[in-house]
Amino acid sequence: MRLQTEIDDRAHQRIQEALKLQSELGIKMVEAQSEANVLSEEAKSFTEAMKNAFKPSGIYWVDAWNSLIRPAAATVALALWVGKLVNQGFVMEVYDTEITGVVLGFFFADRSLGKRGK
Repeated sequence: MRLQTEIDDRAHQRIQEALKLQSELGIKMVEAQSEANVLSEEAKSFTEAMKNAFKPSGIYWVDAWNSLIRPAAATVALALWVGKLVNQGFVMEVYDTEITGVVLGFFFADRSLGKRGK
């Protein structure tokens, strides 16, 4: 009887440990699912915000400002970069070649990929 009691106690301990492990895994699964749902909703919200970002507001001066600010900022940045190149005697450093590649990639590769729907 003593041996049977020890066997039953060990079996009970194994069952308790298994149940505890299953419970912990279940909680982790719920946490992972919850995090995945939050990330999915954030991605949907971001996509929706990007779709609505360029819709006209209906207020003339706000729409004019929104349509001018990006080209104006790009023009200022380009003018500063060209001014730097002029001061260097049009000798391009590593930074200048890298920024040239980025700009060309943005204006040409981005548009050609956009036409293909990528």
